[in-house]
Amino acid sequence: MSVAITVALTAIVYIVSFPLAWMVLARLVARSASRQNIWWSLAFWRDFILYRLIIFAPYAVLLGLGRWLPSYATKAVWGWVVLTLGLSVVRFTGTDRVVGLLWWLYGYCYDGLRRFYPYRRLLALSIERLDVSDNMRILDLGCGTGNILQELLQDHPHLVAVGVDGSPTMLRQARKKLRQQVALGTVTLIQDDVMAFLRHQTTASYDRIIMVNLLYALPDREGAWRECLRILKPAGKIVATTSDRSGSRQIVAEHLKHDHWWKLLSLRLVATGIIDHFINEFARVDIFQFPNQKKLLGEVAAAGGSYDRVTRCYGGVNILFAVRHAP
Repeated sequence: MSVAITVALTAIVYIVSFPLAWMVLARLVARSASRQNIWWSLAFWRDFILYRLIIFAPYAVLLGLGRWLPSYATKAVWGWVVLTLGLSVVRFTGTDRVVGLLWWLYGYCYDGLRRFYPYRRLLALSIERLDVSDNMRILDLGCGTGNILQELLQDHPHLVAVGVDGSPTMLRQARKKLRQQVALGTVTLIQDDVMAFLRHQTTASYDRIIMVNLLYALPDREGAWRECLRILKPAGKIVATTSDRSGSRQIVAEHLKHDHWWKLLSLRLVATGIIDHFINEFARVDIFQFPNQKKLLGEVAAAGGSYDRVTRCYGGVNILFAVRHAP
């Protein structure tokens, strides 16, 4: 078969197989990071074989139809296939830091969400519910790239704010956005584990605490609520929003209802969507958790808090609510 036809068919198979490959890859990475013994997991090896077959498909077309390939090129292709197979086994059996890598990558593409209507709406609703005024002391847990703090300070420049996140790449973006406030000392950005940070805070030291899409990543949510309520002033308020179910269709549908479809083609937004798919897969193997509304609010009550104004947002997959000290 001609060179042009072979190359064209190889490219078509690659394009078709690419989204299938990363969807299966997400399941593999999640299982390999789940502290389960993957060597004896039939589900892992089933997905591993499927993943390698999908990856091999474009090469199979090239090798099968490319009779014109010189022998050294054929050997190079087979060598690459065998090498990547071996690397895959090593990668999937040594992923202790896979979650840290996920957040590291997320920092480079997260702000693609600023083009996404459901995310902009989520931030607006969270800020409205927070109900801040000048001179308050604000704590943003899981502050990410600083979008919440940036929005708050535009309307309330005299706030004193602290942002905490475990991802260095997220905080790098936040420091760029908030460099003036950081230089003035009105904003402090800290890289730390959320629970470790909370334990070192003074009792009744914050007027407002906000958590946007953080709770699903906390292994001890009830403990986090207790610490947050401890450092919250008596008249203070916590605003939290988190996913309690997986899914993206309804989120995309909300965007298409209110904004232009072509904004979905942003490379950073597409990358964010891929990482969110990984997060969903991590939730399937209990690395992350999407607790249902009843369980989540029960944890608030068990920690001594009182919740109110529970609403849905982000295409309906998130709940948004406020927490205060129980009377």
